[in-house]
Amino acid sequence: MMSITICTVGGTQDIADELYLAAKHVFVNGFNGIAITQDKLRNDTFGDIYIAMPTRIDELARVVPRSQIIGFEIIPSRAFYTHIARIPEGSEVHIFHHNQRGGETFAKNCVKFGIDHLTFTVIPFQELSESKLIAALSTARYIVGTTPLVDKNSILFAKYRSHLREDIKIIPADRMPTLASASALMKWATAYEHAQLTQQVVAIVHTLSQKMQQILAAAKLASGSVDFVSTSLASLQKGLQSEVKRTEATLTISHSLENGAQSIGTIADSIKRIAEQTNLLSLNATIEAARVGEHGRGFAVVAKEVGKLAADSRQSTESIRKTISEVQLTVNQLAPALESMCSAMITYQNEFAQVVAASDEECAALKNIFTALDTINELGEQLLTAVETLS
Repeated sequence: MMSITICTVGGTQDIADELYLAAKHVFVNGFNGIAITQDKLRNDTFGDIYIAMPTRIDELARVVPRSQIIGFEIIPSRAFYTHIARIPEGSEVHIFHHNQRGGETFAKNCVKFGIDHLTFTVIPFQELSESKLIAALSTARYIVGTTPLVDKNSILFAKYRSHLREDIKIIPADRMPTLASASALMKWATAYEHAQLTQQVVAIVHTLSQKMQQILAAAKLASGSVDFVSTSLASLQKGLQSEVKRTEATLTISHSLENGAQSIGTIADSIKRIAEQTNLLSLNATIEAARVGEHGRGFAVVAKEVGKLAADSRQSTESIRKTISEVQLTVNQLAPALESMCSAMITYQNEFAQVVAASDEECAALKNIFTALDTINELGEQLLTAVETLS
């Protein structure tokens, strides 16, 4: 049970204390509070519930909300009535009480329990003069009253003990709440506890709802980031595929260039051989022209020019061959490098494809989580609506 603060209110402090003790029997534990008199009650007196005699409810409601007031009737225990019933028939029993009305109520309760063989006389000590009070007490053989008024620590003994008869028999009444009053108090306490628990649940659900909204907001940001990353990875994958294709095309061109350079080298070798043969023929022609003499002079000039042309061809061919050799060397170095780069890019492409696939799976898993969070949030809102309805 949750802790409840009670405030018992009585016309006198002893009645307020009695009500407090009686309420303690109902609650047993889980409550705290104060017992005060009606004249000390203020509208700023704190209490979850105010307990008073039924006759004081209207007066009490002028100070505190009526919804927080419980009329609490307390009556003597059965053991008290048993002791009174044993008093000899026809005896006069004096009821020591604050006022005449309360004392008469006390007497009526005795009659209700079948105690009709005795005469009851009320001693309203707050309404009598000192002399009349002492006179009434000095003649009393049997005195009854509530425990706070007639036990050994009460006003009766503290102030008037010397005026009591030596054979006086005093019967104190420990008052307990009626079944209806105890039931009403427990019903109120149960409703109050339910209301308090409901408020706590509402507060908790509100907090959970706010936290869920924060989680959903973060999830939406994360979802946007995941989508961006997924799109970026897909774009990078496409770009990598394009670069792989370009590299493969470049590798093909380098192979073609290598083949072309080799072909040019072969042609250069053929030109070199032709130049050497032409130079040899020019030399033979010159020898033959010299052998003929004056008649072969013109032929010798032509042979000389042909030899010169062959020498130039051989020189140009050597230059071409040297350049082609350098080109072949470069191409021979380029092709393996391109092959290595192409192989590495293909490997990277395969690994990147695995990364993209894993990213897609994570993206799908995160979206499932986001969907689950949306569902939880909807259920939380339904729970909050249901709890607020209960409150």
